Amino acid sequence: MQAGNSIQKNEVLMKWWILPLMLLLQGLGPVLGQEVTNVQAQQQGNKIIITYDLLHAPGGASFTVEAYLSSEYEQQGLRLNSVSGDVGPGVEAGEQKVIVWDVLRDVDQLEGEHISFVVRAIAEEGSALPLQGKQQPSIAGPEMVKVTGGRFRMGSRRGKGNEQPEHWVRLNDFYLSRYETTNEQYCDFLNAMGTHQQQGISWINLRESRIRLVNGRYRPQKGYERHPARALSWYGARAYCHWLGGRLPTEAEWEYAARGGRYEEDWLYSGSNKVQEVGWYEGNARGRPQQVGQKAPNALGLYDMSGNLWEWVYDVYDRHYYRHSPAYNPSGPDQEGYRVLRGGSFEVEKWYLRPTYRLRLPPKLLRPYWGAAVPWTPEDGTSLKHFVSCVP
Repeated sequence: MQAGNSIQKNEVLMKWWILPLMLLLQGLGPVLGQEVTNVQAQQQGNKIIITYDLLHAPGGASFTVEAYLSSEYEQQGLRLNSVSGDVGPGVEAGEQKVIVWDVLRDVDQLEGEHISFVVRAIAEEGSALPLQGKQQPSIAGPEMVKVTGGRFRMGSRRGKGNEQPEHWVRLNDFYLSRYETTNEQYCDFLNAMGTHQQQGISWINLRESRIRLVNGRYRPQKGYERHPARALSWYGARAYCHWLGGRLPTEAEWEYAARGGRYEEDWLYSGSNKVQEVGWYEGNARGRPQQVGQKAPNALGLYDMSGNLWEWVYDVYDRHYYRHSPAYNPSGPDQEGYRVLRGGSFEVEKWYLRPTYRLRLPPKLLRPYWGAAVPWTPEDGTSLKHFVSCVP
């Protein structure tokens, strides 16, 4: 194993090296009994050969397999496009699957002591995936829905100044929880961690929530098991997502999903022009959040994207970010600051339930009207309400 090896264009003699592997195996793990295992990689000239095993329960369907060169942001970076072999749609389960990457067709050079890859296996669209965490939650994990990526117009001409200008954005596929994260599910996380804070930062304000610490165990109040987890800080949402093996969704991912993804229709709210059909707000919630999944879903089958609880997303807030936002998978300003919430809540006017509305708050703030959701893009993504919309 050599350090500092490289592949470069215009280099007649290609150096031979074996990758020091730190392979991030990001199939969907235990989901539907399917998993990516035994991943290995090796250089052959200017190509890299990646082998892996793809296992799943008998009777399972085929998968779309993707490979990425990892980066610091959530362990997922450059998607490998110049690939052949057992990659792309229609890959069936089996051992010794092979992906061949023609390096110089995608990048001018590749060098470094440690190069990491992400291998993902994605179930076909529309399948509902029971997500299980790394520490094996004792109750069922969130039900996940695949959101097929695509191009959409983000923002609103009719909204506030921070919703403008409208601009085109393209996103990769990701997964989002069908329902808001419930008190029961968040208790499972807290009990696995044995605490509700870390390094002096609280994940949840227990006094403002429907979760209680009784004899060393976190328990939802009776009758509130299926209500959304509330009074979470941004750090509490992020920690839950990471525990599940995912991350918070970006603003762009959240808005794309709320609008219905590739089935997008120009609804005023998520799934309808009539707020009573799809959302809980000050006009119908009677001053408190409601049990998840009681209103109609949007075109993707996602519930409560408008109203009930505000939802944290990954991005740092920048009022003028849309003026210079990247066109491909934007993830917010590269700085510290206030974080963004989306979706509106049970105590606000219906104007705030629009999919394009942006709210900013300090990430440590704990209030009773925001919660979490879970989108995911295999390990790299999970989020709460759709606030921890975890994206694996």
